[in-house]
Amino acid sequence: QKTIAQIVASKPEFSTLRKALETAGLIETLNGGTEFTVFAPTNAAFSKLKKEVVDELFANPEKLKTILLYHVVPNKYVAKDVAQLK
Repeated sequence: QKTIAQIVASKPEFSTLRKALETAGLIETLNGGTEFTVFAPTNAAFSKLKKEVVDELFANPEKLKTILLYHVVPNKYVAKDVAQLK
């Protein structure tokens, strides 16, 4: 089974996320043995942000890491489970 980092690296629609994870130093975390669920923003989601905002985030790895971690929850969830979370 692929890790989250491997899945992100294998899908072109996550190329900006892959770069963000690398910049924030989160690749190792998402390659580890711990199970996580990532609500992964696609390139289309990143494109809705102003270029200046994206550039600022990539220039500040700690801030980028904080924001990316808002998209990560411990444990493994599938779509039908997420719909039932409160």
